[in-house]
Amino acid sequence: MSCWRLYALLIALLWCAALFLPVERSGQEWTTGMDWLTFGWLGMTVGQFGWFGNLLIWAALYGLCSVRPPTRNGGRIAASVLALLVLNTLFWHSTYSD
Repeated sequence: MSCWRLYALLIALLWCAALFLPVERSGQEWTTGMDWLTFGWLGMTVGQFGWFGNLLIWAALYGLCSVRPPTRNGGRIAASVLALLVLNTLFWHSTYSD
Protein backbone atom coordinates (compact mmCIF):
# COMPACT_ATOMS: atom_id res chain seq x y z
CA MET A 1 0.00 0.00 0.00
CA SER A 2 1.46 3.33 -1.02
CA CYS A 3 1.91 6.22 1.37
CA TRP A 4 -0.85 8.21 -0.37
CA ARG A 5 -3.35 5.38 -0.01
CA LEU A 6 -2.49 5.05 3.66
CA TYR A 7 -3.21 8.77 4.12
CA ALA A 8 -6.49 8.36 2.25
CA LEU A 9 -7.50 5.45 4.49
CA LEU A 10 -6.68 7.43 7.63
CA ILE A 11 -8.67 10.45 6.41
CA ALA A 12 -11.65 8.26 5.48
CA LEU A 13 -11.61 6.56 8.90
CA LEU A 14 -11.50 9.91 10.71
CA TRP A 15 -14.33 11.24 8.54
CA CYS A 16 -16.45 8.16 9.32
CA ALA A 17 -15.71 8.46 13.04
CA ALA A 18 -16.82 12.11 12.97
CA LEU A 19 -20.27 11.00 11.82
CA PHE A 20 -20.92 9.50 15.26
CA LEU A 21 -19.51 12.35 17.35
CA PRO A 22 -21.64 15.19 18.75
CA VAL A 23 -21.60 18.40 16.73
CA GLU A 24 -24.06 20.77 18.34
CA ARG A 25 -26.30 20.89 21.37
CA SER A 26 -29.79 22.27 20.95
CA GLY A 27 -31.70 22.27 24.18
CA GLN A 28 -31.12 18.92 25.88
CA GLU A 29 -30.34 17.03 22.69
CA TRP A 30 -27.04 16.57 20.87
CA THR A 31 -26.87 16.59 17.09
CA THR A 32 -24.43 14.08 15.58
CA GLY A 33 -22.33 14.33 12.45
CA MET A 34 -24.72 11.92 10.72
CA ASP A 35 -27.57 14.41 11.18
CA TRP A 36 -25.45 17.16 9.67
CA LEU A 37 -24.44 14.93 6.77
CA THR A 38 -28.10 14.19 6.08
CA PHE A 39 -29.47 17.73 6.26
CA GLY A 40 -26.39 19.95 5.93
CA TRP A 41 -26.93 20.56 2.23
CA LEU A 42 -29.93 22.71 3.22
CA GLY A 43 -27.46 25.23 4.68
CA MET A 44 -26.99 26.76 1.25
CA THR A 45 -30.48 28.26 1.63
CA VAL A 46 -29.12 30.48 4.44
CA GLY A 47 -25.66 31.09 3.00
CA GLN A 48 -23.77 28.27 4.76
CA PHE A 49 -21.78 26.20 2.29
CA GLY A 50 -19.48 24.24 4.61
CA TRP A 51 -21.33 20.98 3.99
CA PHE A 52 -19.98 20.89 0.45
CA GLY A 53 -16.55 20.23 1.94
CA ASN A 54 -17.75 16.62 2.36
CA LEU A 55 -17.99 16.24 -1.39
CA LEU A 56 -14.56 17.78 -1.87
CA ILE A 57 -13.02 15.44 0.71
CA TRP A 58 -14.31 12.39 -1.15
CA ALA A 59 -13.04 13.80 -4.44
CA ALA A 60 -9.63 14.35 -2.83
CA LEU A 61 -9.64 10.81 -1.43
CA TYR A 62 -10.32 9.48 -4.91
CA GLY A 63 -7.40 11.53 -6.17
CA LEU A 64 -5.12 10.11 -3.47
CA CYS A 65 -6.12 6.54 -4.33
CA SER A 66 -5.72 6.97 -8.09
CA VAL A 67 -2.90 5.32 -9.97
CA ARG A 68 -0.83 8.49 -10.26
CA PRO A 69 0.25 10.51 -7.21
CA PRO A 70 -1.59 13.83 -6.81
CA THR A 71 -0.24 16.84 -8.65
CA ARG A 72 0.66 20.07 -6.92
CA ASN A 73 -1.88 22.12 -8.88
CA GLY A 74 -4.73 19.75 -8.05
CA GLY A 75 -3.78 19.83 -4.38
CA ARG A 76 -3.57 23.62 -4.37
CA ILE A 77 -7.00 23.97 -5.95
CA ALA A 78 -8.57 21.52 -3.48
CA ALA A 79 -6.84 23.21 -0.54
CA SER A 80 -8.03 26.65 -1.69
CA VAL A 81 -11.64 25.54 -2.02
CA LEU A 82 -11.52 23.79 1.37
CA ALA A 83 -10.05 26.93 2.95
CA LEU A 84 -12.95 29.00 1.59
CA LEU A 85 -15.46 26.48 2.95
CA VAL A 86 -13.76 26.54 6.35
CA LEU A 87 -13.92 30.34 6.40
CA ASN A 88 -17.62 30.14 5.60
CA THR A 89 -18.29 27.75 8.48
CA LEU A 90 -16.62 30.13 10.94
CA PHE A 91 -19.62 32.42 10.57
CA TRP A 92 -22.15 29.73 11.54
CA HIS A 93 -23.83 30.62 14.82
CA SER A 94 -26.89 28.44 15.45
CA THR A 95 -29.27 25.93 13.97
CA TYR A 96 -32.63 27.13 12.75
CA SER A 97 -35.60 25.32 14.25
CA ASP A 98 -39.26 25.04 13.33
